[in-house]
Amino acid sequence: MLAGASMNKAGVLTVASEPIRVRRDSLVSTLNHEVGTHFMRRQNDKQQLWGSKKKRQNFGLRTEVTTTEEGLACLNTHLNGNRWLWKAALHYYAACCAAEMSFAQLFEHLEQYLPDPNRRWNEVLRVKRGVVDLARPGCYPKDQCYFKGAVAILRQVDSIDFMLLYSGRISLEDLAYVDTMRDIVIPPMYVPDFLEDVESYRQRLREIAHINGIDLVR
Repeated sequence: MLAGASMNKAGVLTVASEPIRVRRDSLVSTLNHEVGTHFMRRQNDKQQLWGSKKKRQNFGLRTEVTTTEEGLACLNTHLNGNRWLWKAALHYYAACCAAEMSFAQLFEHLEQYLPDPNRRWNEVLRVKRGVVDLARPGCYPKDQCYFKGAVAILRQVDSIDFMLLYSGRISLEDLAYVDTMRDIVIPPMYVPDFLEDVESYRQRLREIAHINGIDLVR
């Protein structure tokens, strides 16, 4: 399975080189995800005093920020056009089922949600990648973090300082702690255009929460 684009840990963006046809909104969504989230947060992180794994630990910051990182990227993917988090929810559900089903069982089970056999095959392949024995239960659990992280952010959308969140690769759980040392935090050098008006961005996330039936924390 080849993603349309991906960002590695060194901050290098790889775009599929095959001739592809892609809709403009889809391309913008991909850029919001890979560049507007992963690349910019990683570059901003490098200028902070905690800008390495060892220094993060010295500051008492989590080194595992995947749920927040991918949840934020997931939401930024949906800022234009389709606001439904259906695909992220499906990945979450499929990974849960994969932990208890074989490849064949999962393929049959997901037919009610994905009647197209090609799409269903790709979904099962996605959540089963890395599993050695496909006749036994097992899953690739990372796909759960997109939906889990997105829901966590949406529920707290009114209280999150998004500029502070963009100052580095900070987890949602560490944000209040980072706020206590704001005097040493360097403002983000890289900010995506959709975040230039923070309140407008926050409202767009509220709309995503509303459409998907996610209650906000008041």
